[in-house]
Amino acid sequence: VLLHIVDDVTDGPIKVNDVYYVDQRKAYVDALPAAVVPRQTLEPGRGIPFSSDPTQPPKRRRRRPRLPKPRDRLIPGDCPLEVSDARLHAIEAELRQLSIGTYTNAVSVLLRVFLELSADWYIEDRQLATQATQLGGKLNAVTEDLVNRQSLTSDEAKAARRAAQRGTFLAPSVTQMHQWIHNKDMFPGPADLRSEWDGLQPWFMAIWIPQ
Repeated sequence: VLLHIVDDVTDGPIKVNDVYYVDQRKAYVDALPAAVVPRQTLEPGRGIPFSSDPTQPPKRRRRRPRLPKPRDRLIPGDCPLEVSDARLHAIEAELRQLSIGTYTNAVSVLLRVFLELSADWYIEDRQLATQATQLGGKLNAVTEDLVNRQSLTSDEAKAARRAAQRGTFLAPSVTQMHQWIHNKDMFPGPADLRSEWDGLQPWFMAIWIPQ
């Protein structure tokens, strides 16, 4: 029907003045040949899906999988720590509650404190013979003992040992934690904090989950 109308208007007898008014257009439509008038096959308001093969059901569009949003808390909810020390338990609770995006600086400082005090607690609890006074040395002493007790595998220990190395900014890194606290030009980011925790989580779990 549309082709018929186009032919009438371009090369046929219909001029603009012939269908200028609404009544003229209605009269023109009513006079269309029956052979070109479309027949209504469905009730008004219903339709059929477009398909190259009408006998096949329409294919559903596949939705792209949505990537999960990065967590907004430092310690994942499925990390089961059993911190027995009262002060450290309070710090752990804050790290589970504070938003990384909103309280980035506070979380970075608390993480540094939680790491060193956890090492101090373990050294005292296990009565480790170490003269280490810096965090890197404490971290190495605790890690070595955890591996010897088979509380931490060699692969899990790699992140803690790398963190204890001086002068590295690889995550996790004690050097980077120091910079967050002592260097006013170093700004921790949520992704940095998540990376720090994820690398050290096996170390924390080895300390705070009873074997």
